[in-house]
Amino acid sequence: MNVFLSHSHADKKWADALRTGLMEAGFQVWNPVDDMGAGINWHLEIGKALERSDAMIVLLSPDSVSSPSVRSEIEYALSGSQFRGRLIPVLLKPTAEVPWILQKQPFIRVTKDVNETVRHVASALRKAEAAA
Repeated sequence: MNVFLSHSHADKKWADALRTGLMEAGFQVWNPVDDMGAGINWHLEIGKALERSDAMIVLLSPDSVSSPSVRSEIEYALSGSQFRGRLIPVLLKPTAEVPWILQKQPFIRVTKDVNETVRHVASALRKAEAAA
């Protein structure tokens, strides 16, 4: 399963830890740092990565919900049929500004144990894949 991980730059450390754990669990998680070099059109490459993805994880924090890029990625996922039932919100930090459409979905709450959080996210991805 190809997974797109949406997050703000402020949450990069946590996103990297989650990406690494999910890759170790057998998921393909797009990493813009590895897949894009200097002079690349970031918007175009992000769009291509979204098109290739089967699921999206959104790290929710005060920084991410105020990020225009994260909001655009969420909108893309909500409009794409390949993400139906495969948009997984992960609450990294409490925030009052969670997009209304995500408020109705169950969140995975980050714990202090990164491995535990990875297991919860991986489980949610496997359930979404099985349901398809």
